[in-house]
Amino acid sequence: MDIANKILDTIEKEHITPVPKWKCMVHSYGIWVMAGVFLILSSFAAAILVEMIVDNDWDVYSDINGSFISFVIETLPYVWFISLVVLYLLFRYTFRHTKQGYRYTWFIVAAVAVGGSIMVGSLLYVTGVSSEANMALSHHVPGYKDVVYKRVGRWQKPTKGRLSGVVSLVEEEKNIIKIIDTGRGEWVIIVTSSTLPQNTRMLSEKRVRIIGVQTGDKVFTANKILPWGVRDKRKIMAETKSERKINEVRNIKQRAR
Repeated sequence: MDIANKILDTIEKEHITPVPKWKCMVHSYGIWVMAGVFLILSSFAAAILVEMIVDNDWDVYSDINGSFISFVIETLPYVWFISLVVLYLLFRYTFRHTKQGYRYTWFIVAAVAVGGSIMVGSLLYVTGVSSEANMALSHHVPGYKDVVYKRVGRWQKPTKGRLSGVVSLVEEEKNIIKIIDTGRGEWVIIVTSSTLPQNTRMLSEKRVRIIGVQTGDKVFTANKILPWGVRDKRKIMAETKSERKINEVRNIKQRAR
């Protein structure tokens, strides 16, 4: 029996029927969609991972934990790192099962995954999407801020000298600012001229970290007031620089009159 007859015999015995073209197309497109989803999710994970590493309170680690090594071990985002690795493996597995995926080496697949994650992740980080997503997860996902994003809880310990929140009011003449903490509670922060940044008004509606002492019910005396993250710091600096230029132009015009 030749090969052709063997194949026909096998088809008859196993009742093999041709798969409709539309099913093949759905399967092919479905795999590509899954690969795309895993790539997007890995980009999201990369953005949050970068966010958590960059804004990890390196500037005040000694106020949180006296040992730098202990601080690193305690605060590194292990969950998101593991998630990123798992999502990469899922993307690699899915991509290899696309129509032409078998042709590409693991190095090329890794380059596509890593490069795509870095590009999209960087965009999410720069635009602040990762920061907002992190805060949203900490507010709405039970246990997230206790297990994954511990930074929120780390800065909600007024009895240990740490507090954070969004500045709702600035009263420079009274040496007072007010913040709304992550639990939606309002705090009165007592400040001094050495505590506040040069341009206090730039703090309005921005999230800040405060190191100091709780001196009453919802009253906190600040020793340090710092932006919540690197982007917040850059934004305050940019706004301060812009206002300084506006004031310089205004002064020049006044002298010219």
